[in-house]
Amino acid sequence: MEKLIQLLQALHAQMSALAWLALGFLLPLCILIGLFAVIWIRRGRMAARSTQEFFAEQREISRWLRQSGL
Repeated sequence: MEKLIQLLQALHAQMSALAWLALGFLLPLCILIGLFAVIWIRRGRMAARSTQEFFAEQREISRWLRQSGL
């Protein structure tokens, strides 16, 4: 029984270290993704104009594909 408790304590210590490593990697990654999203939004990529341009381009591509028989 004592060996089992020691094994569980060692496992808990290892998992705690793994959690800190994951946090140390994921937290900066999420911060960077958030910063890029904010920069992208502030540059007007979410503006109605951009959305209209995107769908206009999609319609052009669709029309071209239909005309070319693809």
